[in-house]
Order: sequence, then structure tokens, then C-alpha cells
Amino acid sequence: MNMTVQFPALGSKLVAVGAYALFMTLKIVEVQVAATFELLMALLAIFELLVFMGVVSPGFSMAKFTRGG
Repeated sequence: MNMTVQFPALGSKLVAVGAYALFMTLKIVEVQVAATFELLMALLAIFELLVFMGVVSPGFSMAKFTRGG
């Protein structure tokens, strides 16, 4: 429904610019939230890999690692 039908004082350009500004703001906020979430998940994954490396490294031997079948 056209906003200018219910609110004739608003021009169509004003409604269009307002809608554009609203949706662009929502998209920018959404991208920032998504980027923050992805950064936190990446840092958590790195931390988990470091913990795994710390737990496994005492039993690691290059001779066992390179030995064939």
C-alpha cells in the first residue's frame, strides 16, 4: 500500500528516502552483528585448537608421525 494514500502530506520521494534509510540502517546493523558473531566463533575455534594441541603435544613423536604403515 502506498503511504501517500494514508498520509497525503508526505511526498512519495520522502517516503522512498525514509524507507531506503531505514532498510540500509537495518542491513548495516545486521552485517555488524554477523561479523562480530563470526569473529567470536573464529576466536573460539582457535582457542579450542590450541587447547587440543596442548593436550596432544606431550605424546607427539616425529618418528611415529613419519613412520610408514
